[in-house]
Amino acid sequence: MTDHLIQLLPEDVSNQIAAGEVVERPSSIVKELVENSIDSGATEIIIDIQNGGRTLKITDNGKGIPSNQVQLAFKRFATSKIREEKDLWKLSTMGFRGEALASIASVAKIELKTKTQNETQGTKINIHGNNIQNIEPIGYSSGTSILIEDLFYNTPARLKFLKSDNTEINHIIELLQSFAICNNHISFSVINKSREVIRTTGENASMLDVIRQIFGKEISDNLLEVSYENSYGTVEGLISKQTYSRNDKNKQMFFINNRWVKVPFVTRMLDEIYSDILANHKYPIAFLKVFITPSEIDINVHPTKREVRFHSYSAVYDLVYKGIMTTLYPVASKIKDDFNENNNNINQNNENYDNYENKTDFISPSYNDVTNNSKIESVYQRNEEPSMTSYNPNRFSEPPKVGTYQVQQFSFYDELREYKNNELNREDLESIKPIGRIYELYIIGYLGSDLCFIDQHLAHERYLYEQLELDVKSKQELITPIMIHLSDSEWDNYSDNKDLFEQYGYEIQEFGNKTIILRSIPSVLEFGESESIFRNILDEMINEESRKKTLDKLTHVKKTIACKAAVKAGMHLDMEEIKILIKNWAKTKQPYNCPHGRPVIYRLPKSDIDKHFNRTW
Repeated sequence: MTDHLIQLLPEDVSNQIAAGEVVERPSSIVKELVENSIDSGATEIIIDIQNGGRTLKITDNGKGIPSNQVQLAFKRFATSKIREEKDLWKLSTMGFRGEALASIASVAKIELKTKTQNETQGTKINIHGNNIQNIEPIGYSSGTSILIEDLFYNTPARLKFLKSDNTEINHIIELLQSFAICNNHISFSVINKSREVIRTTGENASMLDVIRQIFGKEISDNLLEVSYENSYGTVEGLISKQTYSRNDKNKQMFFINNRWVKVPFVTRMLDEIYSDILANHKYPIAFLKVFITPSEIDINVHPTKREVRFHSYSAVYDLVYKGIMTTLYPVASKIKDDFNENNNNINQNNENYDNYENKTDFISPSYNDVTNNSKIESVYQRNEEPSMTSYNPNRFSEPPKVGTYQVQQFSFYDELREYKNNELNREDLESIKPIGRIYELYIIGYLGSDLCFIDQHLAHERYLYEQLELDVKSKQELITPIMIHLSDSEWDNYSDNKDLFEQYGYEIQEFGNKTIILRSIPSVLEFGESESIFRNILDEMINEESRKKTLDKLTHVKKTIACKAAVKAGMHLDMEEIKILIKNWAKTKQPYNCPHGRPVIYRLPKSDIDKHFNRTW
């Protein structure tokens, strides 16, 4: 029975268990080592990748490790970042646990070279599987270089779970892109198979400069700068213009106090904000950095620190939301801020949030080596040291569940309308002078000196959609009722959503055996399309079963009715009908996009036409 006795594990076994949490794949090693370089105050970091990431070399010009501490650095829980339990509440460094080097050394062969500025010679140490092979003084410049070879050489079971070289490289590249974007003051050079794949200049480069260097001119030219601050914190970064989108969310990155993390409720917020701006299955770009008091965040909840918990999710939500909206709708935002900056829309999780501006200075620990955290330090200066004396993860609220973060909780929908509908954010579209149509679809006209093209279907769809918003119950009684027999899935969907149809002007009588009779339809619909549009709404509801929120279903019904009732491509309009259409559309609250997010109008400035013909007068 001695096999079942409780006993302490040997150090090499415990290190490999820790490595299983910290070192998931090659990108995990890159993350830990680059974070160490950033914490050391490096202004230049070089990452050399070989063999799909199983061989790595990270070199920096940071402060280096004193020769008498090199061996200690490879011990578990050896760190210069924290000293006592309460320091976990005021972290401003990327690393803090002291596990990374020990975990990496347990599953790889390591050669580390380092030197501080005050030392006359550097130190080299070789470690294989946490066993020191040799340590000796060497000539070396200030900074640190660490070479990782034969990753998982002593754990073949872990090695076989690695993906293809290309997949592992892509994980590393995405990670390093995030580091470069967030730390635009640092020069990054990333080399894969002797070819440089990322190069940023550092020094005085802005985030936009780094985006251009990494992703190119097209993306950088279609971004707007975000800069917003309130008593809780600061949000800054870049988001895409209303006219630009992507087919995926790969260009959405969120940083909390310079740490790249997953923030699902911010991702959902972006979807809501851009839902009326972008077409279906199109997504905005966002690179957003949030700076709040470290005591408001629990970083120590995930082995790789990719997830965090917030003391007040609603306060973070409000900060980021206001930052995005003041960028997309600057005039409306200024009016709203002047009216009431502290409007109590946030459901606060603690009373501390109300009085941040009145709190005393809080200085980070004197032993903190970080030199590039000015934003975090500025937040520190607005907030006092937390009153608690011990680390208490239960203090933090749970993240909002899907369906609970939504618009009603933060008065989001009404506020979003207020921003989008503000008249000062738009042009005088009623002044458009139509001159004709082309392709039986696009209306051509003048807006000032510019030529403009208007999609007649999308313009009419936008008008009808907003008419439905104004009077959703407006209906017309059918002289000849329409009998419709529904399939099983259609009947189930109809039964679940009877109230929605009634809200939009449908009067429906059930006739038995999955048959219904339409006696009234929305006033915007034509009689001949009544049955097809009704079935279309049901079909799209079935296909959009993941949309569970009532608000989404309401919006979905409105969009479908407006789309199906609008004039179609190829439908003839005379000049009088064109003028009426433009007049009605121009008065809508969100004229630039149809309800599904497609652009309604395209402008061709006279200056562009002149440029094409080399005219300078």
